[in-house]
Amino acid sequence: MYKLLLITHFFGLSIGAGTGIYMAALSAYAAKTADRAEAGAVMLGPGGAISRVGSIGLVVLLLSGVGMIAVSGGAAQWGLAFWVKMALVALIIVYVANMKMLAARAREEAEPKAAFIMKKLGPVGPILAVFTISAAVLAFQ
Repeated sequence: MYKLLLITHFFGLSIGAGTGIYMAALSAYAAKTADRAEAGAVMLGPGGAISRVGSIGLVVLLLSGVGMIAVSGGAAQWGLAFWVKMALVALIIVYVANMKMLAARAREEAEPKAAFIMKKLGPVGPILAVFTISAAVLAFQ
């Protein structure tokens, strides 16, 4: 059961990490687009759909992680890499929540200041993804 949960956990992590990388690429594309309306449409159209997929990945990650802790008898026996990964997952959750909040504000604003902030925060996703995946591999080796 633990191995199945671990596979599911990495599946959720890969969806979440892939979403962060894709959103960073969309942010870079939108930043190069001269037309603000087109940039907003890119970030809020395909970006919004991909963001929902990333949220599903995070839910899978969290549920499988709780399952892994329950099946293994608790998280106390895991080392530093596990706790670093947990902190990074918490940062990913904060990042995703902020990006969703900014996206909602960007949809409502006539002059999307929130979309500008989203473009600036875009590169944070891949950085968090790389560090989280690295910590996960070290934690579950």
